[in-house]
Amino acid sequence: RMARKDITQSHVLWTRPITVSGPRDDVALAVSCDVLSALLFQRLRSELGLCYGAHCSYEDDLPNLNLIELNTSVPHDNRNKALKEMGKVLEHFLSEGLDKDRIEEAKATVKRKLLMSSDSPSVNTYSMLEECLTKNSTTDPIDSLVEALPKVTDRYIRNFAKKNFSGEYKKCLLLEG
Repeated sequence: RMARKDITQSHVLWTRPITVSGPRDDVALAVSCDVLSALLFQRLRSELGLCYGAHCSYEDDLPNLNLIELNTSVPHDNRNKALKEMGKVLEHFLSEGLDKDRIEEAKATVKRKLLMSSDSPSVNTYSMLEECLTKNSTTDPIDSLVEALPKVTDRYIRNFAKKNFSGEYKKCLLLEG
């Protein structure tokens, strides 16, 4: 007879509203999320082995409401350590995580996703579409982002991240059992 291993998990979600207006912010958001995702995965998965994955994304499904989301799923016994480490990674991200090399790498990743029309590109699609429709623009919003990517400075991205990624997060925990 085989022993059953407990495979239940705790799903962790941190979220907060952010302000995004225009292609420069869309680029800064996409780059910031890509860098933070890499840092979360590196620490929580690669270094500590607490989970299978961890990432940062954002939701823009509602008009005038954009949310950053940091999430992971961990075995129950790793939950508290994962919560603590997520906070440390976020602090590191805001203080020194957005260095020149990480930003450059993230810009290349975002550009590749945009050009390949990935299933989940790191772009603020709803707000871009809304802007395109309300201003009767004939410019493709994806083209606008690709064009804006090299023009958005590292400093702008760092300032955007400090403004939008710092502060209080709503923390949600879903226990499977």
